[in-house]
Amino acid sequence: MPRPTILFTVAALAGTTLAACQGKRIEECNALIGVINDEQQQVKPAQSQEPADFERVAERLAETARRVADVSLTVEALREHRDAYQALVNDIAEVMRGAAQALRDRDGKKLDAARTLERQVGEREDELVETINRYCAGG
Repeated sequence: MPRPTILFTVAALAGTTLAACQGKRIEECNALIGVINDEQQQVKPAQSQEPADFERVAERLAETARRVADVSLTVEALREHRDAYQALVNDIAEVMRGAAQALRDRDGKKLDAARTLERQVGEREDELVETINRYCAGG
């Protein structure tokens, strides 16, 4: 599933006098967004219909969830966004594991259900990415 890149441009805020809390927010936004963007580059979709390929994606997503959880944040709203993103990535990993099992079992119904869940989780990810972008852009 293609993942949207989180965009945040500090340059848009250049020249603006920021309070210390805004500076902290920007610093922490950049830290969180940096990890999410780096991890999105590492997660490649399954290239085949082999269960092992889906398991590989699930393991990479589990690593993404760990890295996102490790981002140290003091801003409460960002901690909430980080935790939501971590939970979302764990959900995607579970969907990938379910798809792998459905492929192993040759169970078309389970595979269709996994694909439906993948779309639903993908929509949640799009919404969360937009929320993080809006928050980090000052909205």
